[in-house]
This record gives sequence, C-alpha cells and structure tokens, in this order.
Amino acid sequence: MLKIHIPILGKIINLESLTVSEFQFYMECLHKYQQNEPFTSFQTFFQQPTNAWMKGSSRLTSELKNSPLGRAVLDFWYRLGQKQDFLGLEGEYEVEPFLEDNTLPLEAVMEICSCDELVVLDLLDQGELVGKKSDGNWQISEQSVQYYQRSKQG
Repeated sequence: MLKIHIPILGKIINLESLTVSEFQFYMECLHKYQQNEPFTSFQTFFQQPTNAWMKGSSRLTSELKNSPLGRAVLDFWYRLGQKQDFLGLEGEYEVEPFLEDNTLPLEAVMEICSCDELVVLDLLDQGELVGKKSDGNWQISEQSVQYYQRSKQG
C-alpha cells in the first residue's frame, strides 16, 4: 500500500516522503476536512507557525506551498472553500483525497502505459506517476497510473 493524496487539481501527491510529524499534521488536516471545518477556521489552523508544515514561519513561502505537504494542505483548503461556497474552483472534490493505494510493479505499468522502463522512471521523476522502491523493486500507485492514463486521453 502506498499513501497518496488526490488533489482537485494537479498531480497526485506521494505522502511517503513526509516525516512522522508532517504526516501527523496531514492527518489532522484530513480529519478537519472530513469534519467540514469552517473554511476560515481551517485557514487559521494551517497558518499557525508552530505546526509541522509552517515550521516556525509566519508567512507562506513558495517553498512551503510547493512541498508535498503544502500542496495537500492547500488542497484541503480549496476543497473546504469549494464545499462552503467561498471559492469557485473547477474540479471534482467528491473524490476522497487520502488513499492507501494498491501498487503495481514496474512491468505492469510499462504494459498498461505501453512504454519502456526509462519512460516510466522519467514519469516517476516528473511526478506524473507516484511510487516507491521496496526491496529494490518499484511499486507504483494504481490510482496514479489511472490518473495519468486519463490525462493522456483528454
């Protein structure tokens, strides 16, 4: 199983790279999202300098926003804003954002995507696919493969 976050917009986020404290903060955000935390209250919560994402900063920098945790936290914020009519964003927020996804071996992904190993590894590097190496073998998120296939079609 691979922990991933499926955002409204953008590439699937690999949560495997988060530290323990960052993942705990992610799970707090997920819980607040699932409880339909008020939009402005959630914004105040995630901007606290003491949390694992802000790391003492009082400002949202582009580095924070573009980190895997930042992209996921901001996605929760966008989802709440859309659900509560604060933001008019495109996208399907009905999809559950957090998944412990099934994985596929590299060879299966090569077959599904009709490409060779180098192309799949390049897609992993670019963040188009999400995966991790386990015992020397790539395990790639099934959802990210499906997401990639849909993006190629349309």
